[in-house]
Amino acid sequence: MKRKIYKITLLFVLMFYAFSQISFGATKIYNMKFLRKEIKKTYTMYLPANSPLSGTYEQVNTSINGINNLVIRNYPIRVKCDVWIQNTGGSTDNTPYFRVFRCNKNGNLISSTPLVSASGKNINQTKFFTIPANEGIKVQVYTGKYTTETWHFGIIVIPWPPYVLPITYPTYESKGFQCSYTFDYMYDEASSDQPIKPWFSSGNGIYLQGGKTYTKLDNIQLNWDSPQDNGTNYNGFLHLSGIKDYQVYIDGVPKSDWLEGNTINMLLNTLAQNKEYKIAIKARDFENNESVLGEETILIIDKTAPTVPGKPMVNGSINGFISATNITWTWDSSMDLGSGIKGYKVYVNNITNGPIIANGEFCLSNSYNHDVVDGSMYTCKVVAVDNLGFESNESPSTCIIIDNSVQGVVLPDYPVHLVKKT
Repeated sequence: MKRKIYKITLLFVLMFYAFSQISFGATKIYNMKFLRKEIKKTYTMYLPANSPLSGTYEQVNTSINGINNLVIRNYPIRVKCDVWIQNTGGSTDNTPYFRVFRCNKNGNLISSTPLVSASGKNINQTKFFTIPANEGIKVQVYTGKYTTETWHFGIIVIPWPPYVLPITYPTYESKGFQCSYTFDYMYDEASSDQPIKPWFSSGNGIYLQGGKTYTKLDNIQLNWDSPQDNGTNYNGFLHLSGIKDYQVYIDGVPKSDWLEGNTINMLLNTLAQNKEYKIAIKARDFENNESVLGEETILIIDKTAPTVPGKPMVNGSINGFISATNITWTWDSSMDLGSGIKGYKVYVNNITNGPIIANGEFCLSNSYNHDVVDGSMYTCKVVAVDNLGFESNESPSTCIIIDNSVQGVVLPDYPVHLVKKT
């Protein structure tokens, strides 16, 4: 029975000794989900079997096996690393070490050259390293092994003749070095600059006036420039994630998903006509830091034609007749609640014996001048046009006859008093 117990004990001793030869470390791709955090880890291994294996693990958001997957950043991350490995007076059988390597998202090494390397006992160092963009890190910690020697006093008893022999004898215990490290790092915590005012593409059906854009279209292309992203400095290193996407706001309310790129084709069929809408952009970086709402641009939907202009008149005419060689038609201006009046199309016809004077000729004001021929009859009508090309209905037509057989009377500017004779 005793021999069986000895065999089991020896088996456990061999198992623990074999375990002591294994590198006590782990591959980890750190989860940098939170802004600014500190990762602490401590490793300790004690052997042989009569000293139970124990370890202390202290780390934010990780399991005790030391494996943690990192959401890899698209920009470089600066890390401050404090490494400590205990000092001991025992003889060193295997030297402990601490190393950090570059790896991909699957934990596979990218380079065999470590970013950080420290080995030996009695180490207390602070090191800095940079995790490249779109890469993770693999940490290897080997606790090594050292042996302590302990002397004991004992006796040897000889049965006959009775004799007691005092003796001293050593025992040897293998232990792992206590190793610890701390990672301290920071992310891009700053939002970008405020986006500047967006603008609409120009073209037919779009009119810009006084910083406001008028359109009659059902959709319109909105454009904007990328603002400058602002990073966060940590230990002299700028963490800058860059602009990821944008969101369109109308009157302070988000009206789109987050969009990549700097343009969007806006559908306008749900917007009311002749109302000012304030359009602005918000930017977001790859750490989801959102900018303040950008500068606003004004959009107005205008699908309404101008009012009908007034009936054309010729100043100085009497009962549809006038004596002149040149006349000027005038009319009351139209009104437009949207983009405003651009001008008028004028239609003037010599219906007696001459050609058409104006067939939709465009003029900017509410007057039109042309030469006339004695004895001719002229008609005039006008159509108002707004800045988006909408046309009003025709004005009433006016007819005027040129009669130069009687000289016109020109009244003086001063008052004339008539005296009745008796």
